[in-house]
Amino acid sequence: MRIGILARQVWATVHYAAVTLPRRSRSALVLIAGMAGITAVYVAIFAIADGIRTALTAGTDDDVAIFVQDGSLFELNSRLSREAVATLSSLPQIARHEERPLASPEVVAVIGQDRLDGIGSASLLLRGVTAAAFEMRGSLDIVRGRTFRFGHDEAIAGISASAVFADLEIGDVLTFGDRDLQIVGLYASRGGHAESEVWTSATVVRDVFALGPTYNSLRVRLRDADLLWDLEGEIISDPRLSVSVKRESSFYREQSQVMTLFVEGFGWFVVALMGGAVGFVTLNTAFGAVAGRRREIGTLRSLGYGRVAIVSGLLAEVGLLTSLGSGLGAVVAYLAFDGLQASTLNLTSLTQLVFSFRVSHQTVVWAIAIATALGIVAGAGPAVSAVRQPPFLATRGA
Repeated sequence: MRIGILARQVWATVHYAAVTLPRRSRSALVLIAGMAGITAVYVAIFAIADGIRTALTAGTDDDVAIFVQDGSLFELNSRLSREAVATLSSLPQIARHEERPLASPEVVAVIGQDRLDGIGSASLLLRGVTAAAFEMRGSLDIVRGRTFRFGHDEAIAGISASAVFADLEIGDVLTFGDRDLQIVGLYASRGGHAESEVWTSATVVRDVFALGPTYNSLRVRLRDADLLWDLEGEIISDPRLSVSVKRESSFYREQSQVMTLFVEGFGWFVVALMGGAVGFVTLNTAFGAVAGRRREIGTLRSLGYGRVAIVSGLLAEVGLLTSLGSGLGAVVAYLAFDGLQASTLNLTSLTQLVFSFRVSHQTVVWAIAIATALGIVAGAGPAVSAVRQPPFLATRGA
């Protein structure tokens, strides 16, 4: 019986708060605007983290493994000799096509290239490959022009790189060292990190940068994804091999963590600062709203309404406003940022990584939940303070 009375009182209080909300439109708009701001910032920052993570892991394959020098976390600081590449390519766990192992030895180098926006130059990753590289990457497609010819000074550029760097359109000439490479095609790779690179022959890259008869990494396709463990056993048992191997998806997922942890850490810092500011505004707004409603609250107490019912009504009002504000902020952030292309420094290769903001449903839900909870917590103090005042003082305006 008591629970039923309490439920009716809570509903009546909530309904009354909703009906009289237009009287407090100014304070309500302040609260909605604050919550919209913090939600939009949260969504934008974590859309960057999701975009970077997607760019680094898109197009990876669990059937593909990457060999690098033992102790190297990234391709740039790895060196594999031709002998090691030949030995690794002949392992029985490697898939074969027409008696050839599906193995792609690759070299990478960093060059400076002018940006299209004219604000200077940035680092661009140049990847030297063999013909096997195109067999290894089923996600790579030539979208304009054609692929380069081995034995010629030609190259192809990722569509993301061509959107950021100058001289990467078809017919342009990319100059580095004493070599001029003509761009003959543009390629896509499901939005992955490869789209931020330029590809040419491994021989060209080795010659220009005097890398000698070495490679930075070796990609291989496994006969079965579960054979990775057997492959690791082969490496450990051969003292000539000083290499480590990882599944391609794991290799780039670990690299994405270096970037996303930094972005997400910064995001939580900004959200905490804004949350404190919005919480302070919410607190002041709620105290002001309560102060202007002392007679109403005192009258409800005199009519027999319990403290729980009144507090529930006040918190429901705050929760409604914060939900509206956070929902508005999430919609604005989605429309403004989802799919927006940007570039940042890839901390693992020190080159530009082009990515697209990615507003996920999970990010939106978390943003709305955090903003709503923040508003309710900030409004709890004024709500509890309001019902602790004796009813006869409130109704007399004391």
